[in-house]
Amino acid sequence: MGRIRKRESDPRSLEAYGALREGVFIAGFSFERACSKLEWLLEQDRWRGVGDGFDDVNKFISSIKLDSFRTVAEQRKRIALRIKQLQPAVSNRQIAKTLGVGRRTIDRDTGPNGPPVHQKASKINAGEGLAGPNGPSSFSGAAAAKAVEAKETKEERHAEKLEARVQREAALGAKQLALPDKKYGVIVADPEWRFEFYSPRGSLNSSADNHYETSALDVIKARDVPSIAADDCVLFLWATVPMLPHALEVMAAWGFLYVSNFAWAKDKAGTGYWNRNQHELLLVGRKGDIPAPAPGMQWPSVIEAPVTEHSAKPEKFLELIEAYFPTLPKIELNRRGPARAGWDAWGNEAEPAEVAA
Repeated sequence: MGRIRKRESDPRSLEAYGALREGVFIAGFSFERACSKLEWLLEQDRWRGVGDGFDDVNKFISSIKLDSFRTVAEQRKRIALRIKQLQPAVSNRQIAKTLGVGRRTIDRDTGPNGPPVHQKASKINAGEGLAGPNGPSSFSGAAAAKAVEAKETKEERHAEKLEARVQREAALGAKQLALPDKKYGVIVADPEWRFEFYSPRGSLNSSADNHYETSALDVIKARDVPSIAADDCVLFLWATVPMLPHALEVMAAWGFLYVSNFAWAKDKAGTGYWNRNQHELLLVGRKGDIPAPAPGMQWPSVIEAPVTEHSAKPEKFLELIEAYFPTLPKIELNRRGPARAGWDAWGNEAEPAEVAA
């Protein structure tokens, strides 16, 4: 059988594909819109003309990830059935990976409409099974047999854990939003640390007091953060390198158990006695039954971002926290400027959230 000629690309297909690859991270880009674009690309084999020119629907589907959305069950089922209807060659395993759920979920959603998960390799080699009369010819032979007969992979187990974790986090967020008095499942704090310099010269040149009011350790420890923390809560606490022991004391005083940290790698070095510090730590503490990220959902521990005004922290870390805990109520203590959309803020320099025109 000759090679299937790749479909010529067109601007609308490229735009739809680009939105699925990149637009999912844009605020307001809903799961429903993404599914509509995916469904449109599957119609009439429009997917062949995007990217580098796909000749295998599984390769096309594998290039798209919609697991940044919390899918509604009926929407997920509808799009899974639609994929199977339009492109029978797509395996349940690949649909599950694209939608960010376990394969068993897609097996259940598609039911009798989906092809058998396990078929004999001889049938596939003979041209039967998943490919069907309209399926792409590249999905055949040993590669097809391997895809169909493969056991549940590590990625599938991760997807199932991710789905369970998303549901658990969403249920926890709904519960906390209903609590009397304002409670938060996520607290980010950037305390006004007071650093003791060895010399008056250091105090004059580099002290944070030159930029904002600072507080003694006991004052920060006594801050009534426990009163705004939900029973199940995660704390993200900023600490400069020399203030690390103090930060751990504060975390314990506020009722949190230290579990991990991230490092902000800056684009320029600062001051220090033992070295010129070029990183800052974001400590992670928890109380109660707060879910850790599911396997494959974790961000790297070191994040590079440029230094801006004194003490300001990169918004990238708040994006990380939102990805980990999309539904939990959040507050940022010692926020500088307007509160981030969807967050509350507290501090001498905090301002009300900006209202869109």
